[in-house]
Amino acid sequence: MAAHKNSHPSQYQNATKLLFVPDLLGYWLTGQMVCERTFASTSQFYNPVTRDWAYDLLEKLNIRTDLFAELVDPGTIHGEVEGMPLVKVGSHDTASAFAAAPVKDLSATAVLSSGTWSLLGAELDQPIISDDACKANFTNEVGVCDTIRFLKNLSGLWVIQELRRVWAEKGIHYSWNEMDSLAEKAPPFSCFIDPSHPDFTPPGDMEQRVIEQCRRIGQAYPENHGQVIRSLLEGLAFLYAKTLNTMEGLTGKSFKQLCVVGGGAKNKTLNTFTANAIGRRVITGPKEATAVGNLIIQMKSLSHIKSLGQGREIIFHSFAQEVESYLPKDKANWADAYQKWYEVTKQ
Repeated sequence: MAAHKNSHPSQYQNATKLLFVPDLLGYWLTGQMVCERTFASTSQFYNPVTRDWAYDLLEKLNIRTDLFAELVDPGTIHGEVEGMPLVKVGSHDTASAFAAAPVKDLSATAVLSSGTWSLLGAELDQPIISDDACKANFTNEVGVCDTIRFLKNLSGLWVIQELRRVWAEKGIHYSWNEMDSLAEKAPPFSCFIDPSHPDFTPPGDMEQRVIEQCRRIGQAYPENHGQVIRSLLEGLAFLYAKTLNTMEGLTGKSFKQLCVVGGGAKNKTLNTFTANAIGRRVITGPKEATAVGNLIIQMKSLSHIKSLGQGREIIFHSFAQEVESYLPKDKANWADAYQKWYEVTKQ
């Protein structure tokens, strides 16, 4: 914003309000300019302690504070459209996804929003702002119903999606189930890969990048597609374990289980590996968690349900076919492999 002020001064000077995309859609529908809190909290304009815009920071950067609209909570009625109330939901997709976790009380449950990218965190009453949290790259995003989503952005099934895409371009076509089957048949812990390494961020040939990372570290590299897939899925599971351990240290809380929501909840192989790597139970929730969490907040706002906990209970029963439980197995071997992965990938 500070740069935009200098590069496009006329736009900056003539602007009336800054609206994020969900708020812009709401304005077009109702004529009201407000900013929903969960989305605003991801903008770096927001102070999660004061629960208001970070006016002191904005003033230091000489940014117009009058550009920032009134903040409203998810669940606020935001005007009407053709006689129907328009509800401001958790408009940040992860806020709605966390709301759909099918666990009535999340105090001892961590949440993983799993898809192309992974967001692993916990639902807290207050933000955690410390040097250690900053160093570990955790963020305090606002959740629904006066909660904080203390979380970290991680690599996700992007690496597997890119494997499949590039192989298809080479004429090798696998279904998702076939890729999982190949991974399950491959020997465990043949090499240790960190899927969060910057090498795996851009689009491209993930198989070659796995091989290159193995060579750079000085370990054997996969000899077939099953080993490539397995090394990346194991790497994701170990990454989740590392992040969960770090989060327990930062929060002082003990998380007894991990709830996986979103499209990645369908990947039974990854869920199995994750339970083994973290040494705790993994439960899965709706694959369309963002849409379901959106609906729950609307139901609460319109008094169809009394609480978020009641909504989560409804989700548990309504999506029973998607709620599965994975218990850790072979704990000793996985714990030993995690230590090896940790030592290898921190180089």
